[in-house]
Parts: sequence; C-alpha cells; structure tokens
Amino acid sequence: MTPMEKFIEYLGPQNLMEHNTKYFLELEEKAIKDAIMYSLDEDGHTGDWKIGFANEYYNKLKEK
Repeated sequence: MTPMEKFIEYLGPQNLMEHNTKYFLELEEKAIKDAIMYSLDEDGHTGDWKIGFANEYYNKLKEK
C-alpha cells in the first residue's frame, strides 16, 4: 500500500467525497516513478529497463 493509499484509507469514505482520490493517486504514482527514473540517471542513459524497473517497484509497493 502506497503512502497515499494509507492516507486515503485513514481519511475514510466521508471525507473522500470532497476530494478526487484518483487524481491524488496518479500524482503519487508519477512522483514515485519520476524519482526512480532520475535517481537511476547517473550515467545519462535511459532505456526500457529503467521504465520497467520503476513500474515493477511501484506495483510491488502497491501490493504491500
């Protein structure tokens, strides 16, 4: 479970009616994946392996 998912769970359904939950989760996913991409860019090379690694990391994080 990501930190944002935990936060949303903590808020409960009543408070979520006022917020766009999907928007916050998408923002968090982008922030996590961007952080991984930039942290692995030490050599200046990008590739499918980095995108795959970021996606795999995020999916594993969501499973917890």
